[in-house]
Amino acid sequence: MQRDLVFATVTGRPIDPGNFLRTWHQILAKAGLEKRPLHEARHSAASLLLSEGVPLKIVQETLGHSTIALTADLYGHLMPDDKDKAAEAMDRALGGPLWDPLAVNLAVKQRRRQPLDAPKTL
Repeated sequence: MQRDLVFATVTGRPIDPGNFLRTWHQILAKAGLEKRPLHEARHSAASLLLSEGVPLKIVQETLGHSTIALTADLYGHLMPDDKDKAAEAMDRALGGPLWDPLAVNLAVKQRRRQPLDAPKTL
């Protein structure tokens, strides 16, 4: 009988959770890290994938989340500069910024300083 197991013994049977956790803690100790729940490795993997620019949809599929919304809710805080990246990408796609806020602000100030034209008489 074949099973779709992520972790299995050499004989293909499920690994005893206690044995797996013991091995996990040994791996952490060898790496000089304190004991941590295995689930934290999942969060670390998601965080690393996102920090390397892996699309959220791919992270969702990798983690096995049922929806991309779940992944975004859990890990969206790790992507705070995505809006800036999106704006910069749009600027590049359109050939540069459509307007310069400093230039617009300066033009408005200059218009305010100019006297109004005298009314035209007939």
